[in-house]
Amino acid sequence: MKKIAIALACATLLSGCASVWTATDYTPYVGDNTVYVGKGGAMEVMDGIEVWRQGLPHKPYKIVGMITGEILDGWSAEDWMMTACAEEAKKNGADAIIKQSTHRQAGTPYIQQNSPASYNNPWAAANAQMQQSAAIIRSAGTMHGTYLAIKYVSAK
Repeated sequence: MKKIAIALACATLLSGCASVWTATDYTPYVGDNTVYVGKGGAMEVMDGIEVWRQGLPHKPYKIVGMITGEILDGWSAEDWMMTACAEEAKKNGADAIIKQSTHRQAGTPYIQQNSPASYNNPWAAANAQMQQSAAIIRSAGTMHGTYLAIKYVSAK
């Protein structure tokens, strides 16, 4: 019975991990058909998509959407988030993304609370473990980013 409770707790915890670590959202751009041309800057390719960290592409482009990303803050969080946003851009037909802004948000303080009722009850112990895991995740800060999704156009 104890093994079932632990397995159930682990399955429940792990089933939410993918959505906890990185989230992206694509919003199509609705507006004029302005063609922009920048002067270049700092760019790298992630997942086959140009990611402009600073500056603007020196090729003609149109804005096709906006992508927002969120990830638990930590080592290489910005790179992981940009990779996820590049994948989202690729999925929506963009050629590149341009970084607009990033910011960090602090998490909530984590205070462990042990319940004496959970010591002899496997279901209560599993529930306490899930609550503790969720509290640890909430205590981590998050990083948020906003990117323009662009499509290159031929010069006229």
